[in-house]
Amino acid sequence: MTENKPAPVCELLQNKGVIPAYVLRHSATLRHAADIVERCLPSTLRGHFQIANYRENTLILHADSATWATKLRYSTQDLSSNLAKHQYFRHIQRVRVKVCPHYERNTRTSRRSIMSEYAASALEDLAEVVTNPQLASSLRRLARHGNKRKKGNQPTKDAGHFRL
Repeated sequence: MTENKPAPVCELLQNKGVIPAYVLRHSATLRHAADIVERCLPSTLRGHFQIANYRENTLILHADSATWATKLRYSTQDLSSNLAKHQYFRHIQRVRVKVCPHYERNTRTSRRSIMSEYAASALEDLAEVVTNPQLASSLRRLARHGNKRKKGNQPTKDAGHFRL
């Protein structure tokens, strides 16, 4: 009795009989299309779309959001004419853009907090009065990250009370 074990993907891809040749050719065509499309589009659009498919003389692009899809749609006429100049896409008649967000991406963007000049000053003042030298050193290092902008709407200290 033979045992069927899972095979690594790299071995499956090397085995010509497992993946039909047309799938490999189509995959190579899509990779080539992605390179060409990126060169034909404005740099602001790069990274906000993926080549989804190329079939029946239609190139299908997936955009990250409706905003990027709209911007891509404005460029489809130029894109079609530029792609028609390449041998792989000389029969292209249409470029379709669909919205397909990338769910695997981390949608939460990190925002760098900005420390006000007042907060930095308060940390320095605190470092002067603490008795633990390690804590004082840490507070001074933290205070160095204070924002060096003007004190426009920064709170001010007046006899122990804060005023805006």
